Amino acid sequence: MKHKLVWLAAALLVLTGCQLARTDQAEIPGEDRLVGVYVTREHLDLFDADAYFQDHMEEVLSGGVLTADTTPYEGRIYAELMTEEIENADGELIQTQAYVFPEELDGIAFYASLISDAPEQEPYWTTTADPGLSDPEISIHSNGVENSVKLEGTIYVIGEKNAQTGDPYVSFYFNPVYQTPDGQVYLTGGNGSSFSTEDGVGVGFTQTLSEDHRVEENGQTQESGCVVKVTVESMELPEAITVQMLSRDHQVIWEADYAPGGLPEELTPVAGTAYVLLQTTRRQADGAALTDWEIFDTQEENLATYRAMEDGICSKHLTKLNWKAR
Repeated sequence: MKHKLVWLAAALLVLTGCQLARTDQAEIPGEDRLVGVYVTREHLDLFDADAYFQDHMEEVLSGGVLTADTTPYEGRIYAELMTEEIENADGELIQTQAYVFPEELDGIAFYASLISDAPEQEPYWTTTADPGLSDPEISIHSNGVENSVKLEGTIYVIGEKNAQTGDPYVSFYFNPVYQTPDGQVYLTGGNGSSFSTEDGVGVGFTQTLSEDHRVEENGQTQESGCVVKVTVESMELPEAITVQMLSRDHQVIWEADYAPGGLPEELTPVAGTAYVLLQTTRRQADGAALTDWEIFDTQEENLATYRAMEDGICSKHLTKLNWKAR
């Protein structure tokens, strides 16, 4: 089986990197389908070059061109189906299942998978979007004949040079995630894209993976498809955040300072608040400070702030504005 993927990017590079140990499992018969992407900062070298050249030694020794299908030699990393308890809107604990990749696999997961063997439950879709991915938009349409998955999100990264090498380039690798007909979820090694942080804040690229399938079964045409679109964009390092609540005559009646990522899950505007002013101080690549302001009135439900994680990716944090409780 050979997957037909459409890769669209502003800059597309095939990059090399370190090798990661993989989990080997038997080939699953049938048509696997694309369900998402696993974004890494390092190349996942999963191709078994030794086995490939061993099986095609005659062509190598004769100086021929290697044109054989490389799919059987492409390694896979499988996710494990995990069960956990979560609290629903009514405060009740319910069991849910999700496919999770090994902890040692460092990256950003963004995929949808079908859970079809949950006890006493009809098959259902579950989605995974790690904190490093902001503004996820997820659309899943499934009616038994047609299955359509659309995933879109943004990764924000600090626009700084590598402290050790001075390299201004930032690289990301987009590893396709598939699901087999019997439900297993795995990823394969993907290609990388790169951009220079010297080009300024807001630069980056967009990477798109897409796949379509059409199968004739019992006189019916079953269609399925998946489109995954991830934008990578640079931003300044957020350093300090101030939240102010102001009256109709623009007087500050409440104020608090926060470290990035330190805002609460919910804020209730004090009595007399007409709007909220969010002040964010960022550090630019040249070391200069930049402050911007955003206004949130009574029609706005959330404050959006960012914090930089250890890998230089900025995670988005939403704070609910509870206007009704004031």
